[in-house]
Amino acid sequence: WNRFIDIIFVCDMGLQFRSVIRERTPRGARWIRDPQVVARRYFRSWFLIDVLSILPYDSVGIFFSDGVSTLKILRLVRVLR
Repeated sequence: WNRFIDIIFVCDMGLQFRSVIRERTPRGARWIRDPQVVARRYFRSWFLIDVLSILPYDSVGIFFSDGVSTLKILRLVRVLR
């Protein structure tokens, strides 16, 4: 089941690059559709957390036993998002 969830997260990451961003302005709101701007904002916000959350932390834990709890917390943050 873990790999199935990881595949869903990877698909979600791909969709983040194709989404539209709502930006608030003094006049109201505007929608940003430019893929480069959307990708840049995603890289600066949730991208690192998303990548870390799909790491196979059970496999990584073999090499770094202390880092497993950190990766589990990152996965929890991703689920709560």
